[in-house]
Amino acid sequence: MKNTSHQNPQQHVESVEIQQTTHFAGPLPPPETLAQYDKIVPGAAERIISMAEKEMEHRHKSEDKTTKSIIGLQHFQLFSLLFPFLCCAA
Repeated sequence: MKNTSHQNPQQHVESVEIQQTTHFAGPLPPPETLAQYDKIVPGAAERIISMAEKEMEHRHKSEDKTTKSIIGLQHFQLFSLLFPFLCCAA
């Protein structure tokens, strides 16, 4: 005799989670990423590029000021070192 009862077999459900992380170095994301930003928000790529250009300009100005300060400090140190000898020689 066949078993005609309809019992639900125990179901086993598996889930898989996939996570992707992308990293890039530099002031600008890769072109593909810029294009994706532009699709979501028209003009976003241009704004991002402009922001990177302004940041680069600011960084260059800051580095120039730092370099000039270091050179000025070195000149002052050299003068401070030589001044006593110049006074004694006079």
